[in-house]
Amino acid sequence: MDARESSHSRRDDIHAVDAVNHPQPSRADTPPAELVVDTDSTIHQPDAASFVSAPVPNEPVGQPSQDVAGLVQTEPARDHEATLEEVKNMISVESPEAELTGVVQLEPDVAQTAVPVRRRVFLRVHRPHIRAPRVRGRLHTFDSFRYRDYIFIWLATMFSSGGFWLQQVIVGWLTYEVTDSAFWTSVALGLDALPILFVGPVGGLLVDNFDRRKLMAFIYGYQAVVTLIFATVVLTGNLQAWHIFAFIFCMGLAWVVTDPARMSLISNIVPREGLVNAFALNSMAFSVTRLATPAVGGVLIAVAGAGPALLVEAALQIGAVCAALALRVVTIPKPRMNLASVRDGLLEGIRYVLNTPILLGLFALNAMPAMLIMPSVNGLMPVYAAEVFEVDARGLGLLVSAFGAGSTLGTFALASLGDIKAKGIALICGIIVTAVTTLIFSVNAFFPTAYLNLMIISAAMMMYFSVTSAVVQGTVPDEFRGRVTGLYMITWGLFPVGSLLAGWLAENLGVQHATQITSGIMLLLLAFAAWRFRSLWRMR
Repeated sequence: MDARESSHSRRDDIHAVDAVNHPQPSRADTPPAELVVDTDSTIHQPDAASFVSAPVPNEPVGQPSQDVAGLVQTEPARDHEATLEEVKNMISVESPEAELTGVVQLEPDVAQTAVPVRRRVFLRVHRPHIRAPRVRGRLHTFDSFRYRDYIFIWLATMFSSGGFWLQQVIVGWLTYEVTDSAFWTSVALGLDALPILFVGPVGGLLVDNFDRRKLMAFIYGYQAVVTLIFATVVLTGNLQAWHIFAFIFCMGLAWVVTDPARMSLISNIVPREGLVNAFALNSMAFSVTRLATPAVGGVLIAVAGAGPALLVEAALQIGAVCAALALRVVTIPKPRMNLASVRDGLLEGIRYVLNTPILLGLFALNAMPAMLIMPSVNGLMPVYAAEVFEVDARGLGLLVSAFGAGSTLGTFALASLGDIKAKGIALICGIIVTAVTTLIFSVNAFFPTAYLNLMIISAAMMMYFSVTSAVVQGTVPDEFRGRVTGLYMITWGLFPVGSLLAGWLAENLGVQHATQITSGIMLLLLAFAAWRFRSLWRMR
């Protein structure tokens, strides 16, 4: 038997003797921070530096040898706190106690001296202070995807917005090709928002009184049919300018219902504390398609023509119909609508908004980019492509896709943050960045840096719209959501008004001067709104 096994056997017998002659307290009464080390051994052999004890007794446990029994009887065990030097003299580097005490090697001069130790030593081992692991705040990017219905409404948004951005490229190119006018091109790209200006609240009232899921599916189907009719006109070679404007207006009627329905459904599916993430992800679906679809649309127009590109748009809208029908949102039965109920419902929604100052401030802020920034940038992008950057349809597609790249990055960052506490500050900072970057874009004629400018404009704008939508939907009770959202969408109806202004300025002063003037006006209005609605700074 080697020295280590001998040492361990002898210690086992000593533990047994101590258990008989000196009963120990129960485990619950024993101090947890003390490790008992019985060291009745002689230290020698400097090269091995291990414990070597006397011959192991053959008596069974409980019947110790006379040597061991005498050892315990002649000198009773006494408690003693060992010094560091004593510990180093008593513990082997190969013993389990060495791992606890940190003894690495015995000093040779100490190991050569055989020192019998006949006392039981309580070695106090101090436990380290263990702190709970610090877990960094996790990303909240895809939190809303935990809800099944949200996944399908996100897919419906992605299909629908893919069709919309493809339509923007097609309509902008066809209008400028047919009319050769910056004014009419700007008007055409903003005309789909005109119905919202007049019948937006009616769409919200429909959302409050009908099954929102079926209403969305029906409207997406309507858009697919209208697109197929317009594609037939283009493919047969009978396209005229009025066909383009009629198509855009009919498509704009659909947005009167789909936007309030989608925003209200998101609020029904996701809890209030998750609305910022939900609307950021919804905007991300809008942004991802904005990134990829315009470039694909430009290639489609250049290779196959506008007609086949419109067929692809119709297919995307059919995909949105399927995603909307897959929703399982529980609907609440509403009373039948009549003329009196329509009037009373609209007036009730208007009174609610007028009595809620924070909504008035949000509506005022939302009207600025819709009327001034988007018409002079998005609406005039075909003119910028042809006159400033001198690129073809592929270049136009890249410029429009810059908006998608920026908004994708912005909404991804916003979704990862989760719920934002200082929402008011985030809103105002986002809109300031939008206006300043638009002003910088207007004096830039270099394509790569213009692409970067458009990315920043889009990122700031989409973050602003996402937070605003979350605040509006989180503030309004469910019975008012459709009507309030319809009134909120009226601010988007100002886009055609801004398109008229931007188109007139571009026609008479040039496209870059038009953007400079509108962004300057927006900065002045923003300063006034920030002073007038000071409560927005404290909004959370």
